[in-house]
Amino acid sequence: MPQAAGAGLLAFPGDTGPGLHRRPRQAILLPTAGLPAHRARHEPANRRHGPSYDQEPAVFVFDTTYLLYVFLPILAMSLGVQLYLKSTFHKWSQVRNSSGLTGMDVGRALFERTDLDAIPLQMTRGTLSDNFDPRHQVVNLSQDVAGKPSVAAMAVVAHEFGHVQQYQKSSVLMAARNFLVPAVQFSPMISYVAIIAGLIFSITQLIWVGIIFFALLVLFSLLTLPVEIDASRRGLKLLREAGLTRSDDDGRGARAVLTAAGLTYLAAAVSAVLTLLYYIMLAQRN
Repeated sequence: MPQAAGAGLLAFPGDTGPGLHRRPRQAILLPTAGLPAHRARHEPANRRHGPSYDQEPAVFVFDTTYLLYVFLPILAMSLGVQLYLKSTFHKWSQVRNSSGLTGMDVGRALFERTDLDAIPLQMTRGTLSDNFDPRHQVVNLSQDVAGKPSVAAMAVVAHEFGHVQQYQKSSVLMAARNFLVPAVQFSPMISYVAIIAGLIFSITQLIWVGIIFFALLVLFSLLTLPVEIDASRRGLKLLREAGLTRSDDDGRGARAVLTAAGLTYLAAAVSAVLTLLYYIMLAQRN
């Protein structure tokens, strides 16, 4: 998943803005027709006409629509893609690549054997925390990837080098995605505050303001998906150009790892769209 101005291997559903490893944060509570809870339960339906202006504050309840059609599907996708990614990465982490090169060595070979301009490689902490940082022109590799001669490590490095090629070849998709980075750094807070405040005070226009800011996050997530798929495609091509996919396991394993990682971005995009549709429904209902 892209960092503030970089790009990494995976995202988690609910990640609609920059930064890796964020879990879903959607936990919207909905007022009961704008009425205090005791009146919402007991007042006849034909007398409930719009918001109450009593002095008692509105009491919030869980919205079953959100639970059934947004939260649970997002949770299921999140768990599913994470389990699949972990199992796929673990499987191919146990398979040695045919060149016997560690992730760091694969990176050096890609610079030497392709037309990419060499930039620094360095190790970073964490698991699957690998990323290309265009601001500082450096590829960060996690310790498990940098020091292990596995098919999985080779695939991860190839993906990050796909991002390097996107940057050096001025990819339009990557430029469009990075153009939104400054906006999406502030959009989450503004959107959630506006939506929740709009619900509390029954101001529909404020909810729509929040939806507009949240839509920026959705657009960012949707742009990220083709950027990451393209990076994996470029990375696999770079491996072939460098002569590093010498066996069937090399090619098959690299594709499997990158496909699993790509599914995290697909799930994140679906999660963002579902959440946006739910917020639109809230505004219309309000």
